[in-house]
Formats: sequence, structure tokens, C-alpha cells
Amino acid sequence: MVCRIKFKTEKENEKVIDATNKVIMPGLINTHAHIAMSIFRGTFEGCNLYTWLSEKIWPIEDKLTEEDVYNASMISIIEMISTGTTCVNDHYFFSKTIREALEKANLRAVITRVLMDSVLIAYENEKENTLKKELKNLKNYMKQDVQKMT
Repeated sequence: MVCRIKFKTEKENEKVIDATNKVIMPGLINTHAHIAMSIFRGTFEGCNLYTWLSEKIWPIEDKLTEEDVYNASMISIIEMISTGTTCVNDHYFFSKTIREALEKANLRAVITRVLMDSVLIAYENEKENTLKKELKNLKNYMKQDVQKMT
């Protein structure tokens, strides 16, 4: 953190960084992320979005465990920190697990829960039950966050 800029230091224990010919900038903010999905990067190339999601990604995601999401999130967190990201807005499954990974890494974050009707296309025959389930999950998630913040 840059506390002040001056040419000479007065205290013996101050750490001085010579930033001559360097760029000093604030940390980057990743404003749209599904950080655990980094494990899918480069897979199933050449598919259109709907095919990629409905035939490739969603069936795999359906089998992911909390531990899978935690570990995949930690991989992404390490990558983000190493490239200057200091804050992320993430929305993915197992939000609580992702939050635990972010807290362990001390990375600032806004964690949100996905609720979208387009995902219901893949579950047309279960549309009503899926929507009710997702609304219930959202309410529980919000309740947990309020409890965590108080």
C-alpha cells in the first residue's frame, strides 16, 4: 500500500520501494465471475453457447461437490491474486463454500446467488419445481448472509 510519496524518509524502519520507471496502480476488480468454472477453461471448444452449457457444462456441474468447487475456487483465487485482482464479484453454486475460500485467501468479494429462468430450459419438465427450489435456496442464502454479517 502506498502511504505517502516523498523523496527522503525520516524513519529508520520504513520500507522504501524504488518505483522509478514502474507503474503504481490500484488493484483490479473482476466484476463478473464464476471462479470455480476456471477448471472448464478451454474445454469443449467449438460449441455454441447453448450446446456448451446444456450438453457439456451443466451435466458436469450437476456432479460437482462442495470440495470440487472449493478447490477450483482456490485455483482461481491464486490466479487472480497473482495477476493483480483484489476484489471479485462471483456468482456460482455452493456460494458458502466459495466465500470460505475467499475468506481464507483474504480476497475482497461480493458473492451473489444466481437465479435465472434460462437455466430452466434444460429442465422444462421440472420448471415449476426447479423455480421453487431456486427461490428457496435464494432465501436461505440471504438469511445466512444476514446472520454472518450480524
